Amino acid sequence: MPEPHCRERCFCEACGCTWRDRAVLFGVLHGLESVGGPVRSRERDGSVRGLGISDSSSVSSALSSAFDYVNTDFRRFPRFDVHNVPDDMSGQYNFVTCSDVFEHILPPVDHGLSGVRQLLALRGFAVISVPVDYQSFVEHYPGIVEWTPALSGITWLDECGTKHTDPHPTFHGGSGATLEMRQWTAASFESELSTAGFSRIERLPALPTLGIPSIPDMGCWLAYR
Repeated sequence: MPEPHCRERCFCEACGCTWRDRAVLFGVLHGLESVGGPVRSRERDGSVRGLGISDSSSVSSALSSAFDYVNTDFRRFPRFDVHNVPDDMSGQYNFVTCSDVFEHILPPVDHGLSGVRQLLALRGFAVISVPVDYQSFVEHYPGIVEWTPALSGITWLDECGTKHTDPHPTFHGGSGATLEMRQWTAASFESELSTAGFSRIERLPALPTLGIPSIPDMGCWLAYR
């Protein structure tokens, strides 16, 4: 099992970014093949369009200062759902960032990842992180279509209309009710990215000199349209 919240505890002393914040920011620069220096010290380039999917405030503030970037949220304005990409957003972005989201979305996951790919312009890429290092992939709620809090745990409904209960659900940090719906391995997540149609997939390595040390549950990918 991964060490709990390690990817949230590895703070940068200078800016307060977590491990996954730094991984996502580096991933953007790597995907752009940028030589302009760290994100926070760059001159703004409005010709590069980016979309964040529930990014942290650290990531969104850095990217919005450097690019034509907007952060979205599933529950708050500007709202965005990876399962329902509006036509006017298709093919509009040079990069999309999505950090620790896909362990929380309703299935089918490959459809949500296809939604991310749909957003990308030609030669665009997505930077996507999920916690990994579990022994096997586990879908906690197969066929789930909705869930609600209960007096003890949660109740959830599957696609056949059957109601289930889970007295011991796992919630992660962040805004809203971030119910853990699945646990990934690196291989299982890469397989989902491939199924979603990405043409090239790169796993970000540990880069201790850039503030991205090796941690037990590290998992961050660049997925190219």
